[in-house]
Amino acid sequence: MKILIIGNGAAAISGAKAVRQMNRDWEIELLSDEVHPFYSRVMLPDYLAGNIRRTDLYLVDWDFYRDLGIKATLGAQVEALEPKLARVITASGQRIHYDLLLIASGAGPVLPGVEGINLKGVFTLRSIDDVEAIRRYLQSTNVERAIIVGGGLVSLRTAEAFHKLGIPTTIVVSSSRLMSQTLDEASSEALLRAVRKAGHEVLLNEDVTAFYGTTHLRGAKLASGGKAAGQLALIGKGVRPRLSLVEGTSIAVDRGILVDEYLRTSIPKIYAAGDVTQSYDLIRKRRVCNGIWPSAVRQGRIAGCNMAGLSISDEGDLPMNSVHVFGCSICSLGVLAGDETYVRGSLRDNNYRKLVFSGSQLVGALFWGSLRDAGRCYWLLRTGRRPTGGTLPPVWDGMPLGRC
Repeated sequence: MKILIIGNGAAAISGAKAVRQMNRDWEIELLSDEVHPFYSRVMLPDYLAGNIRRTDLYLVDWDFYRDLGIKATLGAQVEALEPKLARVITASGQRIHYDLLLIASGAGPVLPGVEGINLKGVFTLRSIDDVEAIRRYLQSTNVERAIIVGGGLVSLRTAEAFHKLGIPTTIVVSSSRLMSQTLDEASSEALLRAVRKAGHEVLLNEDVTAFYGTTHLRGAKLASGGKAAGQLALIGKGVRPRLSLVEGTSIAVDRGILVDEYLRTSIPKIYAAGDVTQSYDLIRKRRVCNGIWPSAVRQGRIAGCNMAGLSISDEGDLPMNSVHVFGCSICSLGVLAGDETYVRGSLRDNNYRKLVFSGSQLVGALFWGSLRDAGRCYWLLRTGRRPTGGTLPPVWDGMPLGRC
């Protein structure tokens, strides 16, 4: 039996480990367009800042693949998938057949369709190669100021990295607040104060309409009519599933590859897991692209087990982010919009707690400062249990939850 896995991230590695644990004899081959062993993308800003070495990024070494009997074909770009022939074709023309296929190709950065996007000095931060390219550019170019497009986590952590490197930064945010998909208005305002206190310029309700320069970046034109000067720009507008592989096939897609509860695609013998998928969300009650590490690990493991002959269903995703940025410790779970909201503590005292309910059901939680009770709320959200009979964390004692 030949198992082919496209990808080398959390879902791919988790899937490969599950298959091997279930069957010691099957052939497993892993294809990736990157040349590095499995590494942490979350830590890339730390590597850019010089806080860690490149070797600190790696989560496995080359012995990992050898010891599990995995053939790792790295630096191989998959050009086409031919489900009827049960094979893939790489950019070099290699044809690789499979009995079962796991697509775990991940997600790629969203690039705005604006003029000047291809100027030297415009970057994304999604891979080790991206960091190396930025480092080379910084060594060869006098960068007096950087422009960061986007107000999400990657953008903010990159701003921290530039601060460590002594590069002033202008952060351009199209929405009215930072981390608008993760924080409520009050906590976003507190984060904004922390970012500005660190010396960064933040432009809210603004967007980049074009980058300008000759061959190298000189700045960005703004929707308001103004300009932001900068010799380096970082695009942090989020990611989207990498679907080019399945174009021209009958694999069902929407925003991502659609999978059932067993991580099967619409074509028999082909599974998908991780950031490339659009799977069921426990809170929103619909299929979404969450693109978070715990989901990728879980989906990869379940897909691998099912490829090996089990029938394990995936209950679904839960939106979550736990971060420390600009001195702020934050954990956001579920969604922060509902029928009723209860707050304890304060942002100023660094002990802000918020629960969000829809009807009598907990649908979201936000912690700022101490994250001590976040695990309990995660369990309530994940299991769908209602917070009655003393199941609320101690911090919520005395809260008026009569209808719950």
